[in-house]
Amino acid sequence: MVLWTPLTKTLIKTLIHFFSSLGQVSDMITLDVEYKPEVVVSEMYIHAAEGNKVELVCNVHSHPPATVHWFKNDDMQLTNESASLRHLGHRFVLTFDALRSDDFGNYTCRARNKIGENARVLEISRELKKKTTTFYYT
Repeated sequence: MVLWTPLTKTLIKTLIHFFSSLGQVSDMITLDVEYKPEVVVSEMYIHAAEGNKVELVCNVHSHPPATVHWFKNDDMQLTNESASLRHLGHRFVLTFDALRSDDFGNYTCRARNKIGENARVLEISRELKKKTTTFYYT
């Protein structure tokens, strides 16, 4: 059976119910569900000071597997002196060991496979310094 429409969770449940209602089936049925990437971030806004270590993390789930790229302010972000890229399973991390002034801005984690693409924007903003106010009593 080949379905040419995107499979939804409801359709998948319906198919499972249909096949289980047939009783014992002598042949194995494999359902291979392909879907566009789902991009999830735990922190969209990161406030940090220069010199701090910062990690931007995006988790990508897709089938077939997605290709993931990081962009800064819509430009391709490649590894440079201040940032490194790593990937473990579904987790894609852009790490700044010591944040520099030109590292502040918006970063996009964009994932793409043959079904489609998805993205999330994360922002690194400058941490506001706390002001100290001195009161004098006379």
